[in-house]
Amino acid sequence: MRTPGEGSALTTLLFAACLAPVMTSSSAAAAPARSELRTVVSSAHPLDPLSREEIAAAAKVVRSSPGFPEGALFPVLSLEEPPKEEVLAFRPGAPSSRQALAVVLDRVQNRTFEVRVGLRERKVVSWRESPAPSRSSSSRSTRRSAGS
Repeated sequence: MRTPGEGSALTTLLFAACLAPVMTSSSAAAAPARSELRTVVSSAHPLDPLSREEIAAAAKVVRSSPGFPEGALFPVLSLEEPPKEEVLAFRPGAPSSRQALAVVLDRVQNRTFEVRVGLRERKVVSWRESPAPSRSSSSRSTRRSAGS
């Protein structure tokens, strides 16, 4: 059986969606030390799934951002794949610029945001609002998938 630290991007997404709120509690154990995060980021291959420490650090950065709506959720927290050139140029042991992508759902205002976090810098790289799908299109796709 695979552990949360290995496997596909789907494993990372499921792990992040289920455990990120638990891992980002206010306890000191939830947030990795800055030097610990640097070690994890510098030794990771650019396409490796996010580690537990990277997920916790990215979640903390997103939640502490001024644009984070009160009560918002982020069901997706995954690796933002780097450009192909960066992957091909990677050498083991060399630092890589890994980024996490979080999808933030503001349920009160019915808004969705895509947030990119620089894991080495521990800061938001970009924050942009995504157009939300219309209710009519989502209800049509639900009916279609149900066989109606």
